[in-house]
Parts: sequence; C-alpha cells; structure tokens
Amino acid sequence: MEQHGEELAQLETLEQGKSIAISRAFEVGCTLNWMRYTAGLTTKISGRTLDVSIPFPQGARYQAWTKKEPVGVVAGIVPWNFPLMIGMWKVMPALAAGCSIVIKPSETTPLTLLRVAELATQAGVPDGVFNVVTGSGAGCGAALTAHPQVAKVSFTGSTATGKQIARVAADRLTRVTLELGGKNPAIVLKDADPQWVIEGLMTGSFLNQGQVCAASSRIYIEAPLFDTLVSGFEQAVKSLQVGPGMQETAQINPVVSRAHCDKVAAYLEEARQQKAELISGSAGPDAGGYYIPPTLVVNPDAGLRLSREEVFWPGGEPGASGRWRGGAAPGQRQRFLV
Repeated sequence: MEQHGEELAQLETLEQGKSIAISRAFEVGCTLNWMRYTAGLTTKISGRTLDVSIPFPQGARYQAWTKKEPVGVVAGIVPWNFPLMIGMWKVMPALAAGCSIVIKPSETTPLTLLRVAELATQAGVPDGVFNVVTGSGAGCGAALTAHPQVAKVSFTGSTATGKQIARVAADRLTRVTLELGGKNPAIVLKDADPQWVIEGLMTGSFLNQGQVCAASSRIYIEAPLFDTLVSGFEQAVKSLQVGPGMQETAQINPVVSRAHCDKVAAYLEEARQQKAELISGSAGPDAGGYYIPPTLVVNPDAGLRLSREEVFWPGGEPGASGRWRGGAAPGQRQRFLV
C-alpha cells in the first residue's frame, strides 16, 4: 500500500470527491499507521495459565487456562465518507487475530478497497482471506450480516441500519460491533477565545465537506459571545475556496453523489421555508458538480431535519443560550448554529 499510496489517494479523491490533501493524510497516511500498529498486535494475542486453589478432594491440584482463538469469518460494512481508512480499520484487526474477512464498501465508493484487495493478492495474501464484495446495503449488506457462516459483524453507518443489524445478530447470537450516527454539539462558553474557537470549529464543521461522523454539526454559544462568533464565522465561511478535490487550493469540494447533494439541498430549502437565516459562501465552479455552498444556518427551528439528523454537509449551526440547564433564560430564545 505504501508503494501505491499516491495512486490510492488520487483514486479516493476522484471517486469520493474529497480533497487530495485529505486523501493523502487520512485515507493513506493514517491507514498506513494503523496497519503498522495492528500488525504488531499479532505477537500480543495470548491466553493465561492459572493455578486454581480448590480445597477438595484433598491433595488434588487444578490448573485453568484461557486460550484466544479466531472467531471465524468477519463481515465488515463500510460507509462512503472514509472508505479506505474505515475499511482497513476492520480488515487489519481481523487478519491480525487470524480471521478471514469479507468487506463490503458502500456501493458509492468501492474502488479503493477493491484495489487494496488486488494489492493484497499480489503481496501473497491467500485467496479467501481478504475478500471484497460490492452491492447495495439492502441486498448485499443484509445477506452478508445474516449469513450463517459469519461469526462477527463490524458495521459503521446509520443508526437505523445499525438497529436492523443488531436485531439480526441478536437472533443468531452473532458478535457485533456498531459505530453509528450522531448529532455532535460543540459548546462555547463566554470566556472562550473567539479566534481559537472559529479556527477549531471551521475544521470541525467543514472537514471533508462535513461528511465526518465526528463533525461539529451543532454549535451552542453562550449569549454574550454569540454575535462576535457569528460575525467571525461569516467571514471565515465566505473566504473558503470551493473547487474539485484534485485542486489542492480548494478548501470545500463536492459532496459524494448527486443523491446526497439533492438531499442536502432539500434540507436547506426546508430551512429557508421556515425563515432560518442562512449565511453561505461560494457556490462552486460554474462548470457544475455536486457542490453545496459552505453554509451557516442561524437559529433554525428545532423541528427541522437539519437540526435533528446527521446530515453530512459543509455547514454549521451556531446558536446562543442564556443558561445550559433547562434551555434559554426566560424571555430569551435559545439560539444555535447548524
């Protein structure tokens, strides 16, 4: 993988849309570090042998031990936001533990994991040990998680799909690990350094077009600092350069697909219809593409889908509150930035 790092980074950017800098640093760089770390775990997996004191029958001696064995076939289901990195998070521990794995990337972004599987074969990994299957979640993913020969499922994705997988796993007592969605809040107190907050949350909200499970998708700001931060965020958002992922100077790139672009656009239109204040940056190149302008949504209604759901979009929701317990102070509306 190290020898083919630039090839994989470019393939990831061309398929998923993210900045080539992020593909190089995260998808390739962080993945290589993870591979080296987990490769070292192969010598750390061991059981224990214990002398056991049992008083009967008289004079008898006992010994107990634990032995760690591979669980068997692992199924890994990977999302589209960081397919190579998250995919290898699942592949490497399975291989280190002596398990074979069947990995299913998102049907939107399968190419880098398919290429890594080719490289693994060229490197001498036996057939049937590192497998990649492609297809939809409803078809391929469901069949994989319900397969009787799958002993462990590792899934990263939406909470709704995770619940379905958990039900299937419970029925067969299959081991399962779930990394699911969230709606991550950032809380800014009135004594915070505004410049430090803006720099940190611009990264937290806009990295990879906000298509990150840990993105700061809600920003609660203590009221005395609210106007200052909104003004600073507005300047920062309007200064962002929008362009294709292979353009190294571009800070905001296309979202992953037309379907996702249309979904985010519909959520923003719903916010406009509800009279939310939208502050947007550049719309992107005139040539088209799946671009969503970097946007702040000020004081969105709490019932909006944008306020409640993990959207994966280049935006943030800042708002202010007079107190943290029980919502806003009497006579003061609670405000936040999406």
